[in-house]
Amino acid sequence: MTEGQSSGSRAQVSHYRPDIDGLRAIAVLMVVLFHFDLVPYAEAGFLGVDVFFVISGFLITSIIVNGTRTGSFRLGSFYAKRIRRLAPALLATLTLTLCAGAVWLFPVDFQELTLQALVTQFYGSNFYFWGNVNYFGLSADSVYLLHTWSLAVEEQFYLVYPVALLVIVRTIPRLLWPLLWTAAVASFLLNLWLVGEKPEATFYLLPTRGWELLAGAICYQIVEKKYDHSQRAMEGLGLLGLGLIVISIFAFEQDYSVPGSFAALSVVGGAAVIYSGTHRETFVSKSLGLGLLVYIGRISYPLYLVHWPIDVFARSYFPLDYGLDIRAAMFGLSLGVASLIYHFVESPIRRPKGASHSRGLLVVYALSLAGTIGVFLISEATGGLPGRFPAEVLRMMEYAEDHTESSVECGYDREKGIAASLCVIGAEETEPTWMIYGDSHAWAARTLFDEWLKGRGESGRFVYRNSCAPVTGLYLFGNQSICHRFNEEVVALVLESEQTENVLLVSTWRQAIATRLSDSPTEMISAAERIAL
Repeated sequence: MTEGQSSGSRAQVSHYRPDIDGLRAIAVLMVVLFHFDLVPYAEAGFLGVDVFFVISGFLITSIIVNGTRTGSFRLGSFYAKRIRRLAPALLATLTLTLCAGAVWLFPVDFQELTLQALVTQFYGSNFYFWGNVNYFGLSADSVYLLHTWSLAVEEQFYLVYPVALLVIVRTIPRLLWPLLWTAAVASFLLNLWLVGEKPEATFYLLPTRGWELLAGAICYQIVEKKYDHSQRAMEGLGLLGLGLIVISIFAFEQDYSVPGSFAALSVVGGAAVIYSGTHRETFVSKSLGLGLLVYIGRISYPLYLVHWPIDVFARSYFPLDYGLDIRAAMFGLSLGVASLIYHFVESPIRRPKGASHSRGLLVVYALSLAGTIGVFLISEATGGLPGRFPAEVLRMMEYAEDHTESSVECGYDREKGIAASLCVIGAEETEPTWMIYGDSHAWAARTLFDEWLKGRGESGRFVYRNSCAPVTGLYLFGNQSICHRFNEEVVALVLESEQTENVLLVSTWRQAIATRLSDSPTEMISAAERIAL
């Protein structure tokens, strides 16, 4: 997603291709417009990241393979260029985000932001978000650096990939492409195997994303063959590739697993567009080479970096009226900030100025890492710089962490059944006359119900199941029928009990709004049904 521009003749892919910058523009606009919700029915703009991966895999492979064969490739130089390419814009974005956080965020949120900045600087944010963006953890819409997971995946790939290519090309060059094909197929199959059972890990981690980068490498292999295709064939292939990308944006349904097999549309589409424009100009390559698209492609990296923090801050600043006009303005702001970073930070530093400049860059990079660590440590030591706020505000903020911790206690266990999952709350030594059940919001209020029943001199049975609205006859998509069974067992227990006089249903009641409730355990409500509702 971040690899630099290429340069030379169209027959030699090491030369600059404006159409690839144009494809970068398409990819970044897919992501940014999706996040700002500016294109109706574009449900899968996030697949622009997958297109970025293909572009990056293609260009990096061409650089490494050509350089290794000519003896000009050096690992040290490669990684120095990566630092020069990535670090300046990333540091600028982190600095701006931390400054905004120091002004607007409460201490606990600022602490979280400094931790995210730290893991981002060391390209480990995908592991952090894999473990923390979940039901009881961080909410994706409020994670200021969530988008940096893709940078982490890419850089982890480049820690291993160049070394592997060097070894293969120098020792067993005939096996280069069979091994890359094998790795790509293995990664794709692993993705298909795990995306249903381990969706978060499949989304965030390299082993199930590597096939997208390797698809770009395989595209380069096919380019190397220099097949003699007709102009008409290349025109058709370019249009087909662009069409697959467009289809992937608008054909996505909420019950599709990502990346899964659906991401193959954008991956194959991106590779087809790149290949079709390699040896000859086509309508698609000419269109992608138009000035505006090329410029957006050149600022695509800083645009990708800045747009998400801007969107998250704006959502929190305009919680009730984040309308189309404000979202469009934030999109324009993202373009402006990205352009400034590109012209005044990224471009000047990327221009090579000799070995001494490279050493100076490494020193500055090391200092930036140390600075990020320092900000994190200061934030941790002070509890998020609380001195920024009046004492009364801090006193009220103490209640933000006053919540019931998650626990398996009183949670429905489908293996043990409802009877073994129940808790009794309220006044001791009284017959339970209440049944209180629901989703995690029921658990969050359990202690309140306990005190309330004690005050009444009554008791009740209590049980909950995360995400399960207390309604019978319906399924929760992706829940493997657990919610359906949970509700059926609770209702059966209530009907069988002679002591139960009162039933209290507790839920967020948003499952229907999110269209996750269905009369089928394997299908969501369709788009047409959502519109009808």
